Amino acid sequence: MPGTLIFLQPALLTGAAAAALPVLIHLLLRPRPRRTRFPTLSLMRGVVVSGQRASRLRNVALLVLRASMLMLIAALLAGPTWTDPTAEFGATEPLACVVIVDDSISMQYRAGDDRTRLDWAAAAALELVEQAANWPRQSALAVTSPGMDKPPIAVSEDRAAAAATIRDLVRAADHARGLDAALRVGAELLRAAPQRARRIVVFTDGCAHAWRDVTPGILAGIDHLCVHVVVPPEEPTSNLAIVEAAGPPWVPPATAAIPLQITLAAEGRDGDCWLVAREGGQTLSRRGPLRVAAGHPVEVELELPPLSAGMHAITLQIEPADRLTFDDVRYVVLQTRPPPLAWLVAPAEPPVDQDLSATIVMNLLAPAALPPQQQLVRLQAWTPHDVSSRLIAAEATAGEESPALVVVLPEARLAATELAGLLRLIELGTTVLLVPGSAAQAPDWPGLRELLSPSTPEAEFLASPTVIRWLSESPFNDEEGLEELTKCAVRRRLRLTELTTGTLVYARFSDDLPAILGQTRGAGRLVLLATAPDPGWSDLGIRAGGLLTWLHLLVARQQATREAVADIAAGTQTQQPLPGLSGSGLATVTYESKTPTQSWWVRLADGKPERPWPADQPGVYRVEAMGTETTARYVVNWPAEESRLAPLSPEALPRLLGIRNARLDFGVPAAGTRSVGLVGRLLTSGAARKVLAGMLLLAFVLELWLASRRRPAATPMTNG
Repeated sequence: MPGTLIFLQPALLTGAAAAALPVLIHLLLRPRPRRTRFPTLSLMRGVVVSGQRASRLRNVALLVLRASMLMLIAALLAGPTWTDPTAEFGATEPLACVVIVDDSISMQYRAGDDRTRLDWAAAAALELVEQAANWPRQSALAVTSPGMDKPPIAVSEDRAAAAATIRDLVRAADHARGLDAALRVGAELLRAAPQRARRIVVFTDGCAHAWRDVTPGILAGIDHLCVHVVVPPEEPTSNLAIVEAAGPPWVPPATAAIPLQITLAAEGRDGDCWLVAREGGQTLSRRGPLRVAAGHPVEVELELPPLSAGMHAITLQIEPADRLTFDDVRYVVLQTRPPPLAWLVAPAEPPVDQDLSATIVMNLLAPAALPPQQQLVRLQAWTPHDVSSRLIAAEATAGEESPALVVVLPEARLAATELAGLLRLIELGTTVLLVPGSAAQAPDWPGLRELLSPSTPEAEFLASPTVIRWLSESPFNDEEGLEELTKCAVRRRLRLTELTTGTLVYARFSDDLPAILGQTRGAGRLVLLATAPDPGWSDLGIRAGGLLTWLHLLVARQQATREAVADIAAGTQTQQPLPGLSGSGLATVTYESKTPTQSWWVRLADGKPERPWPADQPGVYRVEAMGTETTARYVVNWPAEESRLAPLSPEALPRLLGIRNARLDFGVPAAGTRSVGLVGRLLTSGAARKVLAGMLLLAFVLELWLASRRRPAATPMTNG
């Protein structure tokens, strides 16, 4: 007998426990007479025993019938339904079927016969469409896919159009949409279908990522539904992909090499490749061969040469091409800027080149041995008298000449106007760093130090050297390259024991006194280093790697973030603002990775589009705001999940869809009709309730018949 008997309301089966009630009633209420012996009646013993046996048989039959009736009633209330999850198409009753062809980008995987999985799925769906002509009359078949923007094609209305639609899927634009939308379309069609038997057939590659957006229980509540998820015949699969790529989190200077952080992943088997970075037709960097173990992603840093100030679209590619080619390529858009500006403010006397601390700081920020075109920082040294004119120049250039970092040596006494100007720079994003100098006997920074500590700092020599330790809550604690700073011995320092409200300690000496402290003001910071790089104070200038990294980090953190570039996942509906675009009004979005290019009009409101950015296809997009001469770029990449070929678990499928009759099939569902026999035809036609109802009626009639029978009256005995 094919199929499985299920109950729509299985909780009501607990009512079958009521079958024990007749037995309990019989046991509790049965009579228990006293036994008294009468010798004169001993001849009647045989007659009485014979009557008791007949009565017991009748009582047992009544108990069984009454218990069975209660169990049958419970089974009827639970809604018995015969389903056939293995039923072949072309059954004996009309069928409503929705065919879903997964046409997402991962279906481009090429099998051993060089056919893509989408080719296989389209051919299998076409075969099913042809077989539908042999289904029972009044059957219905509809075809849809996640990438289909038009309503599903009803095969019963236009078989040729449905076949053409399936063939077009192979040539359709790639996308990364999951199966949720297509399953919702199928659910709506089947809920309204008049046919009793309902099927959903999904032709897919069997990868779990296609189901990542499916709402749990999406098909719950559809009666008589079976789902066939048809995947290609089992074969070993492998993939090598670029799953992530990102540039630096801040805007690098045009004179610096640019590190790219790239993640490579292999599935199925280990892979070997070269990693290439290009801009246009120019190869910028190449690294390899790289070995990627299956199941173990590899983090790779690829360094690009310095790029001119502006925006750059970088194409990353692995060579040679893999079987699944869409994730061999990934795009990164970079924004570079001119080298940042730093000021060193020192007293006029003694000259700045005679202060060893100042000389060390200058050579770390802008080494004199490097030519100007290779300098990472433009460094300018000023006396307090010069600061006023430089502040005026920064305001006149709308911030273009504003420094990212201002290093102030002790005794550089600034007038009230210069102090106010520096505080305005801090509010706008500048970092002001107070560093003890070599020449000052009692280092202090009047007007600035009071913002961090109300008491004058005291310089002290240490009997034994100490070291600096970053605090866990410090914003610099997790930065790479700063561990060298914590290895430097400190022999002289400033003692600061009292701090103002709002001042935070970023690092402490071994004896817990503050070593680096600061205060955030607006977009910038005021920071004080409690020792000097002078070798008489510490080893910060000798083992300069840690201090060098920290100084450049202070510069980089105050630079513009990547406001004019963005990375968007393909298919994402986003209205992410691009702050690099100013004003409101019309803008054009040009897809540069296509020849000829494609353009769209969008309307901006403070850099934010009124409708989502175009993001269907991976590549580079340029945005130009009309009338403002501002430009931004963003790149679109395939989601990393599309590269993962982990299979969908057969056990998870019923839980995900919310139905019991969901299964994975390998290959194509069988198409021929089959003989199911008399019992099979009865059950598969949905008559399970009728069978149970007939059994209940029969049990009720038998119970009435047995209950109405009386034991024959005993023949009276007479004397003589």
